[in-house]
Amino acid sequence: MNPKDWDRELTYTMGVQAFIYGFPYIYLSTLRHKWITVPPIHSHLSPYMPVNSFWLAHKMADASYKDGGSPNNDTFYALAILDLSKGPVILEHPDMGERYFTFELADFTSDNFDYIGKRATGSSAGKFLIYHKDWNGSVPDGVRKVLPCPTPWAYIFGRTLIENPTDAETAYEISTHYKLTPLDYFIQNKPFTAESRDVWEPGDPKKDFLAPWKTMARAMAENPPPEKDNILMKWFSMIGIQPGADFDDLSEDIRVELIRAEQNGMEILKGASLGGYGSTRRNNWNSPSKFMGRAGANNEFLLRAAIQCLGGIVSNYVEESVYLNTRKDSDDNNFTGKNNYVLHFPARSASES
Repeated sequence: MNPKDWDRELTYTMGVQAFIYGFPYIYLSTLRHKWITVPPIHSHLSPYMPVNSFWLAHKMADASYKDGGSPNNDTFYALAILDLSKGPVILEHPDMGERYFTFELADFTSDNFDYIGKRATGSSAGKFLIYHKDWNGSVPDGVRKVLPCPTPWAYIFGRTLIENPTDAETAYEISTHYKLTPLDYFIQNKPFTAESRDVWEPGDPKKDFLAPWKTMARAMAENPPPEKDNILMKWFSMIGIQPGADFDDLSEDIRVELIRAEQNGMEILKGASLGGYGSTRRNNWNSPSKFMGRAGANNEFLLRAAIQCLGGIVSNYVEESVYLNTRKDSDDNNFTGKNNYVLHFPARSASES
């Protein structure tokens, strides 16, 4: 193999690994821009909100939802995207009584960094400070700190239980009392109206085949990877993949191999997602990995990209929610709309109780 061929093979193989590692930066940048700047056709299904504010679902999810992830339809979602680079944001919720609710707090890699909710913090009315890890300041009286967010941008996936269809109106009304307020406004007791939609637009892969890589590099510059991954970033820099890279000086051979790596890397993620990568399978049912929701922190980068992010946008810890799923029937055949299926729940014996 001559040196030129060796360089191309290194770029391709390293590029596939870099794409798997960096996929959340691409996907979450794309969703951020869409949810903040692009008014949806179906406003009751697709998020649309300024930075540092909640979008509240008021109808149950159905098959017309196309924004990714795997939404359940027994909770109303309260979604928000926070810019913590300008300071902390305070989340407030009312007393929730016996109703289940949770606010999943995720960083820009799709890993969760903390929770607020019935399981994690209790049901009493509360005020919680959400902040970037580099922030140092005083916490107002009556406000509780969550764990620090590793990245300047954060995602909130709130869920409020709907007991039954007739309970939907009550569940939605409760969610209208959820509140996000920047710390400066909170301290001064000033009303806050979220208006900013100032987020950059990812490149269009249809116009620029290197757009996914450019989006990844820009998002990494804005939301630096953790120090524990420095060795990976050093390796990726060998082929030009690093935070803030512009890719303008790449040779044509290297460009071709990065494009091929992105295309095949995406196929790997789709296959891993459809195949239930990392899951434990029993009777064709998949139960999630114990690393779900914290895959990146445990160096499970294919799990993070394919299941946690591509499959779920962000995904709950197993302590909060267990995602059981299957695509096959008892005869190991894929489900099809041509058939009807019966889900069996065998009676448990006294010894199993």
